[in-house]
Amino acid sequence: MSSNSGKRLRDQIDDANLSDEEDEVLFGREPNGAPFFSGLRTFKYNNPSECQICLEDYDEFSTPAWARLGVFFGNNINLVSLDLTWCWFSAEDLRVLMDGLKRSNSLRKLCLAQNGSIGGAEGMTAVASYVDGNNQLERLVLTDTGLKEEGLSELVPALNRSSVQHLYLGNIVHFIRDGNSSLGQLNPPQLSLLLLDKSNLAREGCLEVAKVLKNRKQTLKKLYLESCEIDDEGIMMLMEAIDGNDVLHTLILDDNTDITSVGWDRIVDEVFDATSIESLFLSNHTLVDVGWRDYYPLSVLDGNSGDGTITEKGRHKVFGRHFWGELEYAHYNLGLIIDLDVRLMPMVLEWIGRECGYYKLFYTLRNWNLPSLFEYVRTNLKN
Repeated sequence: MSSNSGKRLRDQIDDANLSDEEDEVLFGREPNGAPFFSGLRTFKYNNPSECQICLEDYDEFSTPAWARLGVFFGNNINLVSLDLTWCWFSAEDLRVLMDGLKRSNSLRKLCLAQNGSIGGAEGMTAVASYVDGNNQLERLVLTDTGLKEEGLSELVPALNRSSVQHLYLGNIVHFIRDGNSSLGQLNPPQLSLLLLDKSNLAREGCLEVAKVLKNRKQTLKKLYLESCEIDDEGIMMLMEAIDGNDVLHTLILDDNTDITSVGWDRIVDEVFDATSIESLFLSNHTLVDVGWRDYYPLSVLDGNSGDGTITEKGRHKVFGRHFWGELEYAHYNLGLIIDLDVRLMPMVLEWIGRECGYYKLFYTLRNWNLPSLFEYVRTNLKN
């Protein structure tokens, strides 16, 4: 192709009326000699069956070719999912591609994973230009993109003005700097899943993640922190952040080898705080999965699984702690209700009998040994 014809194609790259012959020239040929464009023609002509497109490992396109693809994708009203893993973009490739994608009113899922050179300020500025104000994008995958703090600082404000619900940012190695990262400012209004697996969080990063948990306590349901160098102190920060949270149900912590029984016990206390009946009733009743379950006390998480309202789960935890199991176990925990106002005792007994059964009620009465209870009932019966 002559330099003049190449310039003409670049000048016309946004013109959707380029001929198929011109597109064949622009996209070049595969190693077997076949035109690349033969596999792209359906994208250009808006084939309704092409709602999911995967161009994984396409690394031969020129910048004008990526710009042209952006036009194809942006004009395709049926495109819902676009996978561009391992495409080895330059920042300029990404910029022209995102410019074309801005035309799309249908794209819901975008994967740019394994493109390790786009994580700096220039590459993430290009992604941010597409994400900013986007009210249709639901899933954005940026794992293994070499994401750096300077890139994250460009991306986060745009994400906060988007409809992104599922955000994948795994394998961020060097994005926490002096304990002050843009990560803590992440606050997309519909964010329900955040993946940070294999990121160098450590304690400083946990502080930033804790800010996200507080920011999105009404929407964030799943948080993935596998292999993030988290220790017991990091767990304390995360548990403090989810105190009172009734939305988060998944917090994956696999392969954080510095978490000891101290950290795992802190999670148990958040879910099953048996300090008092009130604290147990008000424990976290939504967290059901932390990944690693070889530590037996974490089995209390099973109490949060299944159907039932938050109130019902709270009641069942109270029963499980104080009245279920062997009779000796129930007797051991009567101390927390011994000092109740005697006027409340009949209602407490009715509650035990109704929820725990006759035998637990009989056992409670037999071991409570409070004459004042029976005196109160006898007096009120006479009246």
